[in-house]
Amino acid sequence: MKMLNNIILKFKNKDSLLQISLFITLFILMYCWYKPFTQIFPYSDDLRAVREISSNSLYKLITTPFANINYRPVLIIVLYFLINAFGYNMLLYFITNLILNIFIALLIYRKHLKLSNCYYSSYVISLLYAISNFSFYGIVQIEGILEILCMLFLFLFISFLFFLFSFLFFLLTINY
Repeated sequence: MKMLNNIILKFKNKDSLLQISLFITLFILMYCWYKPFTQIFPYSDDLRAVREISSNSLYKLITTPFANINYRPVLIIVLYFLINAFGYNMLLYFITNLILNIFIALLIYRKHLKLSNCYYSSYVISLLYAISNFSFYGIVQIEGILEILCMLFLFLFISFLFFLFSFLFFLLTINY
Protein backbone atom coordinates (compact mmCIF):
# COMPACT_ATOMS: atom_id res chain seq x y z
CA MET A 1 0.00 0.00 0.00
CA LYS A 2 2.86 2.35 0.78
CA MET A 3 4.38 1.69 -2.64
CA LEU A 4 1.08 2.55 -4.33
CA ASN A 5 0.87 5.80 -2.34
CA ASN A 6 4.43 6.70 -3.41
CA ILE A 7 3.52 6.09 -7.07
CA ILE A 8 0.39 8.23 -6.78
CA LEU A 9 2.29 11.02 -5.03
CA LYS A 10 4.77 11.16 -7.93
CA PHE A 11 1.92 12.31 -10.17
CA LYS A 12 1.76 15.97 -9.34
CA ASN A 13 -0.45 16.55 -12.33
CA LYS A 14 -3.89 14.98 -11.95
CA ASP A 15 -4.20 14.85 -15.73
CA SER A 16 -1.51 12.17 -15.85
CA LEU A 17 -3.40 10.05 -13.35
CA LEU A 18 -6.59 10.51 -15.37
CA GLN A 19 -4.85 9.44 -18.59
CA ILE A 20 -3.35 6.36 -16.97
CA SER A 21 -6.70 5.33 -15.50
CA LEU A 22 -8.42 5.86 -18.86
CA PHE A 23 -5.95 3.59 -20.59
CA ILE A 24 -6.12 0.90 -17.95
CA THR A 25 -9.86 0.84 -18.52
CA LEU A 26 -9.26 0.81 -22.29
CA PHE A 27 -7.03 -2.24 -21.95
CA ILE A 28 -9.57 -4.03 -19.75
CA LEU A 29 -12.43 -3.18 -22.11
CA MET A 30 -10.51 -4.34 -25.18
CA TYR A 31 -9.40 -7.55 -23.50
CA CYS A 32 -12.94 -8.36 -22.37
CA TRP A 33 -14.36 -7.38 -25.79
CA TYR A 34 -12.05 -9.60 -27.86
CA LYS A 35 -11.22 -12.48 -25.51
CA PRO A 36 -14.43 -14.50 -26.20
CA PHE A 37 -13.61 -14.51 -29.93
CA THR A 38 -10.37 -16.37 -29.31
CA GLN A 39 -12.48 -19.35 -28.20
CA ILE A 40 -14.32 -19.35 -31.56
CA PHE A 41 -11.30 -18.68 -33.72
CA PRO A 42 -8.55 -19.36 -35.00
CA TYR A 43 -9.52 -19.79 -38.59
CA SER A 44 -8.26 -22.77 -40.52
CA ASP A 45 -6.14 -20.33 -42.56
CA ASP A 46 -4.27 -19.37 -39.42
CA LEU A 47 -3.59 -22.97 -38.48
CA ARG A 48 -2.51 -23.77 -42.04
CA ALA A 49 -0.16 -20.78 -42.01
CA VAL A 50 1.35 -21.90 -38.71
CA ARG A 51 1.86 -25.42 -40.05
CA GLU A 52 3.35 -24.28 -43.38
CA ILE A 53 5.62 -21.60 -41.97
CA SER A 54 6.92 -23.66 -39.07
CA SER A 55 7.87 -26.54 -41.38
CA ASN A 56 9.76 -24.54 -44.04
CA SER A 57 12.80 -22.29 -44.20
CA LEU A 58 12.47 -18.54 -44.56
CA TYR A 59 14.18 -18.56 -47.95
CA LYS A 60 11.77 -21.16 -49.33
CA LEU A 61 8.77 -19.29 -47.96
CA ILE A 62 9.85 -15.99 -49.50
CA THR A 63 10.74 -17.40 -52.91
CA THR A 64 7.78 -19.74 -53.46
CA PRO A 65 4.09 -19.07 -52.84
CA PHE A 66 2.35 -21.45 -50.45
CA ALA A 67 -1.18 -22.25 -49.33
CA ASN A 68 -2.76 -20.18 -52.11
CA ILE A 69 -1.11 -17.01 -50.80
CA ASN A 70 0.37 -14.76 -53.45
CA TYR A 71 3.81 -13.29 -53.11
CA ARG A 72 3.66 -11.30 -49.86
CA PRO A 73 7.20 -11.15 -48.44
CA VAL A 74 6.47 -8.72 -45.57
CA LEU A 75 3.66 -10.91 -44.25
CA ILE A 76 5.80 -14.03 -44.61
CA ILE A 77 8.76 -12.49 -42.76
CA VAL A 78 6.63 -11.14 -39.90
CA LEU A 79 4.72 -14.42 -39.58
CA TYR A 80 7.91 -16.46 -39.78
CA PHE A 81 9.38 -14.75 -36.72
CA LEU A 82 6.09 -14.76 -34.80
CA ILE A 83 5.32 -18.41 -35.55
CA ASN A 84 8.82 -19.53 -34.63
CA ALA A 85 8.49 -17.60 -31.37
CA PHE A 86 4.90 -18.58 -30.43
CA GLY A 87 4.16 -21.84 -32.26
CA TYR A 88 0.56 -22.99 -31.78
CA ASN A 89 -0.07 -20.84 -28.68
CA MET A 90 -2.89 -18.66 -29.98
CA LEU A 91 -3.10 -16.65 -26.76
CA LEU A 92 0.36 -15.16 -27.40
CA TYR A 93 -0.70 -13.98 -30.87
CA PHE A 94 -3.81 -12.45 -29.32
CA ILE A 95 -1.83 -10.61 -26.62
CA THR A 96 0.76 -9.35 -29.13
CA ASN A 97 -1.89 -8.03 -31.50
CA LEU A 98 -3.83 -6.53 -28.58
CA ILE A 99 -0.78 -4.66 -27.26
CA LEU A 100 0.03 -3.28 -30.71
CA ASN A 101 -3.58 -2.20 -31.17
CA ILE A 102 -3.59 -0.48 -27.77
CA PHE A 103 -0.42 1.32 -28.79
CA ILE A 104 -2.21 2.63 -31.90
CA ALA A 105 -5.19 3.66 -29.77
CA LEU A 106 -2.76 5.49 -27.48
CA LEU A 107 -1.28 7.35 -30.45
CA ILE A 108 -4.76 8.30 -31.65
CA TYR A 109 -5.63 9.47 -28.14
CA ARG A 110 -2.52 11.63 -27.83
CA LYS A 111 -2.95 13.19 -31.28
CA HIS A 112 -6.63 13.97 -30.69
CA LEU A 113 -5.87 15.32 -27.23
CA LYS A 114 -3.26 17.63 -28.71
CA LEU A 115 -5.75 18.90 -31.29
CA SER A 116 -8.87 19.13 -29.11
CA ASN A 117 -7.55 19.45 -25.54
CA CYS A 118 -10.45 17.31 -24.31
CA TYR A 119 -9.64 14.08 -22.46
CA TYR A 120 -13.01 12.43 -22.74
CA SER A 121 -13.58 12.97 -26.46
CA SER A 122 -10.03 11.75 -27.11
CA TYR A 123 -10.75 8.67 -25.05
CA VAL A 124 -14.01 8.03 -26.93
CA ILE A 125 -12.24 8.38 -30.30
CA SER A 126 -9.54 5.92 -29.27
CA LEU A 127 -12.17 3.56 -27.87
CA LEU A 128 -14.11 3.71 -31.16
CA TYR A 129 -10.95 2.74 -33.02
CA ALA A 130 -10.23 -0.02 -30.51
CA ILE A 131 -13.60 -1.73 -30.95
CA SER A 132 -13.92 -1.16 -34.70
CA ASN A 133 -14.25 -3.95 -37.23
CA PHE A 134 -10.75 -3.18 -38.49
CA SER A 135 -9.33 -3.76 -35.02
CA PHE A 136 -11.35 -6.95 -34.64
CA TYR A 137 -9.62 -8.61 -37.59
CA GLY A 138 -6.25 -7.26 -36.53
CA ILE A 139 -6.50 -8.64 -33.01
CA VAL A 140 -8.29 -11.95 -33.47
CA GLN A 141 -6.45 -13.42 -36.45
CA ILE A 142 -2.76 -14.25 -36.70
CA GLU A 143 -2.43 -12.58 -40.09
CA GLY A 144 -4.10 -9.46 -38.68
CA ILE A 145 -0.74 -8.27 -37.44
CA LEU A 146 -0.05 -7.02 -40.94
CA GLU A 147 -3.08 -4.71 -40.83
CA ILE A 148 -2.06 -3.45 -37.39
CA LEU A 149 1.47 -2.73 -38.61
CA CYS A 150 0.12 -0.95 -41.70
CA MET A 151 -2.13 1.19 -39.50
CA LEU A 152 0.78 1.94 -37.18
CA PHE A 153 3.08 3.03 -40.01
CA LEU A 154 0.28 5.05 -41.63
CA PHE A 155 -0.36 6.87 -38.37
CA LEU A 156 3.36 7.49 -37.82
CA PHE A 157 3.68 8.80 -41.38
CA ILE A 158 0.73 11.17 -40.92
CA SER A 159 2.21 12.34 -37.60
CA PHE A 160 5.51 12.96 -39.35
CA LEU A 161 3.72 15.01 -42.03
CA PHE A 162 2.00 17.09 -39.32
CA PHE A 163 5.37 17.68 -37.69
CA LEU A 164 6.99 18.56 -41.01
CA PHE A 165 4.26 21.03 -41.98
CA SER A 166 4.26 22.66 -38.55
CA PHE A 167 8.04 22.96 -38.70
CA LEU A 168 7.90 24.48 -42.18
CA PHE A 169 5.17 26.87 -41.03
CA PHE A 170 7.36 27.83 -38.08
CA LEU A 171 10.29 28.52 -40.42
CA LEU A 172 8.11 30.66 -42.65
CA THR A 173 6.84 32.75 -39.75
CA ILE A 174 10.26 33.57 -38.30
CA ASN A 175 11.12 37.25 -38.64
CA TYR A 176 14.62 37.81 -39.84
